[in-house]
Amino acid sequence: MKIRPGVLFVLCSFFSVAVLGDNADSIKTSPSYGISLGVHIDYEIGDRYTSPGVTFNASPKIGYSAGALIRMNLKGKFLFETGIRWTAIGVKNQFTHPKYLIEDTCTNCPQTYLPAVEIKSSGYLFYLAIPLNTTHYFGDGPWLYSLSAGPILNLRLGYQYDILYKYENGYTEDFVDYDTFLYEEDVLQALDLGFSLGFGFERDLTDGFALQIRPEWQIYSLIGLDFKTSWRKYTSSGIKIVVTKN
Repeated sequence: MKIRPGVLFVLCSFFSVAVLGDNADSIKTSPSYGISLGVHIDYEIGDRYTSPGVTFNASPKIGYSAGALIRMNLKGKFLFETGIRWTAIGVKNQFTHPKYLIEDTCTNCPQTYLPAVEIKSSGYLFYLAIPLNTTHYFGDGPWLYSLSAGPILNLRLGYQYDILYKYENGYTEDFVDYDTFLYEEDVLQALDLGFSLGFGFERDLTDGFALQIRPEWQIYSLIGLDFKTSWRKYTSSGIKIVVTKN
């Protein structure tokens, strides 16, 4: 399913623009800074291969993230949160390709077939992400609760996969495939937008520190910023530990 750029813009604007009203007293009067560490289960969505006879199956894989953030008061109990985060998206999939004919360039050349092959890959896709979240706090007592949502601006740094080829004749081949996107001539081809939604539990500690535990769901590569390239899409569900200081 394709997401129209206009629909994505409306969603991002709704969640990240500070036009929200709240009569509650502000709970954060000055910016707070912090670090975050996360672990998540990632899964590739969508069918990348549509050729006849080709089958594709994705499996979940654990990924990791670490970053720094800043939170600023908007109005009432609404905060704006941004920062920078390094993320390793876990990728694990398998696809099979039937035997197929190689098109010959000469008229009288004998026909050549490539054997059927099963390909398994497992590794990580690396992102540098800038989240743009609006967070709303509610509740009283030692623990505060929060709901956050907003777009994510992603720069794809590269990938590293362990790949195994298994042919129908029994021959196998394995190797490590890696690359970087930073040499792209058009930087827009390495940028995309995602979306995140999280629910947090936060408690104040001593000396102005606060601890937050945040279950979070994210989708990466929702749409490329060039609005032309159809990138692979990944969902990420996990938990993040955030420590901030006022």
